[in-house]
Amino acid sequence: MEVAQEITQLLYANTNNLVKELCAIGIVQEITGNKRNRAFTYGPYLSIFNER
Repeated sequence: MEVAQEITQLLYANTNNLVKELCAIGIVQEITGNKRNRAFTYGPYLSIFNER
């Protein structure tokens, strides 16, 4: 979340809400299963590396 907060220049709570919304609409997916120190993935970006 710290990286997203740095990029957006938003407070933690606002950044967290933004990331929650991005997850809810399917843009990013949380991949750690943690409540803290979470990591997220953006599927379309990763799919580029799976193409041959």
